[in-house]
Amino acid sequence: MRQIDVKSRKAQYSYLLKLAKDCDRETAILYRNNESALPLIDALEREQISYRMKSREMTFFTHPVVTDVCDFIRLALDPYNDDAFMNIYYKMGAGISKVNATKAVEMNRRKKPLIELIDDLEISPYTRKQCRALATHFINMKGESTGKAVYRILNFMGYSAYMDEHGMDSGKSEILQLLANQENDLHAFLPHLESLHETIAETPGNADSNLVLSTIHSSKGLEYDRVYMIDMLDGILPSGPAPKKNATDAEISLYEEERRLYYVAMTRAKNELYIFTQGLVQTSAFSKKVFDIKPKQRAVGTNNRKNDVGVSKRLASYATGFAQSLEKKKEIEARLSDYEAGVIVNHKKYGRGVVVDRTDSIAEISFDSESETKKISLEIAIGNGLLKTE
Repeated sequence: MRQIDVKSRKAQYSYLLKLAKDCDRETAILYRNNESALPLIDALEREQISYRMKSREMTFFTHPVVTDVCDFIRLALDPYNDDAFMNIYYKMGAGISKVNATKAVEMNRRKKPLIELIDDLEISPYTRKQCRALATHFINMKGESTGKAVYRILNFMGYSAYMDEHGMDSGKSEILQLLANQENDLHAFLPHLESLHETIAETPGNADSNLVLSTIHSSKGLEYDRVYMIDMLDGILPSGPAPKKNATDAEISLYEEERRLYYVAMTRAKNELYIFTQGLVQTSAFSKKVFDIKPKQRAVGTNNRKNDVGVSKRLASYATGFAQSLEKKKEIEARLSDYEAGVIVNHKKYGRGVVVDRTDSIAEISFDSESETKKISLEIAIGNGLLKTE
């Protein structure tokens, strides 16, 4: 097992592209979500390098963040585009009202950009100032590379504040930025995205290729000579921080399920396993444990081959822990049928109660000491000795 520490996701994809150009044996690139493969697929298609993809389901291209940024680009290329303007007028942080946006569209005679028509209406000094700044941004975008234009949208045209306010997925914007960086011509970017979407959805790939791209879920039950785990980052895998002491059963269960998913990826490798890390802050909590990454640790090289013995011991310990966890999970699953509706139970915290309903490993229980029923994760409660039948 090897750790490959990179400074950014861009560096990760550059490394993989070099690998793909001379891939002489079966190699799997594993990731949690299909969108993690997009920058690599784009690069492989541009270089005409063959690959095969296990799962082609892709929601990235229709995600609101992606469609919004595309509408910004459409409005920059065609400042009279009514549809694009109406889709994003309230996402630019300029305080443009729907009434004024509609008036601008009604005034549109393709003689003056829509964002400038707002300046002719009765608006606040703030909105006027912001619209004039936006008009300049849209003009500048037309003369920029796609990467710079998308960066401008995400950082200087009010959209990042809109994303933060609405809790939108910043991971989508990061992938889109990586794709934009690979296309110089802004006019060609939108058609290229459509073409990439069609390629992924319709092209089966080369069945004889040594390079396999797969989600971890799609790799279950399979093994590969060499495996690279990419985008093992906090926020992706795991999707959130480790549960705190007051965490709910559902939060604990989700985190443990993600830990098992990480282990599934690790065990797909028959001979060689490589895991990408990205510094102390962004690297997955699971990877930090495997490689014993702690504060004040010196940055490792591109391909760290030191301390293999220590890493192997930690991996063995980690694998043993997972194996024990899986064995315990099987034992608990075998006992779930004991907790059907109507069964009397005792909980260490809530006392005596009766099972009202059960869906898989979640039981709804009415306790004598509580006014409302509680949903209990049987997997956690039984595993920790908190719940028993009478």
